[in-house]
Amino acid sequence: MRSGIRHLRHTTGPETERIAIRKLKESGQHEKLWQMAIRLVGERPGCTALELLEFATPGTLEYSLRPRLSELKDEGLILAGKIRKCRVRGSSMETYYPVRAKESQGQLFTKGT
Repeated sequence: MRSGIRHLRHTTGPETERIAIRKLKESGQHEKLWQMAIRLVGERPGCTALELLEFATPGTLEYSLRPRLSELKDEGLILAGKIRKCRVRGSSMETYYPVRAKESQGQLFTKGT
């Protein structure tokens, strides 16, 4: 059994979600998860969340990584790519790319635009 960060989104209620995120931030784990997610996306562009999870810190669960990827995407720190069949689960999933991938295509990308 893997140890480490556990399932934080045990309910779907927005209040409990806010509490879980607050606790994650207070513990310092939120920043560590963001850093890990950005590193993983940079090292393995075009992967789905579950494909990235295979290379995550041992003990990291899907329900810890996937929300952080969404947060980073919303903040403009990573980019969403095409949806494709995930080689881990076999279902259609979003892929992720580092911001520099868009910049390298000659398109200016600035956080918040």
